[in-house]
Amino acid sequence: MRNGYYLALTNVRFLGFVQIQSVNDMYKLLQEYNSSLQLYNSKLQGDLDEAHETIKRGEKERTAIIENIGNLKGQFSALQEQLAASKVIDALSIVVNVYSFGQNVIWCLVFFSC
Repeated sequence: MRNGYYLALTNVRFLGFVQIQSVNDMYKLLQEYNSSLQLYNSKLQGDLDEAHETIKRGEKERTAIIENIGNLKGQFSALQEQLAASKVIDALSIVVNVYSFGQNVIWCLVFFSC
């Protein structure tokens, strides 16, 4: 019976060793998985930072475009005013040039210029 007891005790010790070994193996796997998740998280954080910078650049460009549009609208208005003023000046110069022909011609030219 002593041999049977020793054999049973050896089997228990072996099973205990196997369990410890499997726990150690599981721990190593979990560490590897954790490291992999940390690397993936770092990559995602880098992608997020890059996307944030892209959005900030886009917002700056949008602001610049809106400012340029405002400036162009102002220039357009100024050009329209200059055009209207030049039409008036052209009409007046025609009237002055044709004044020598008589009163009726002047009114006709002023009417058609406007």
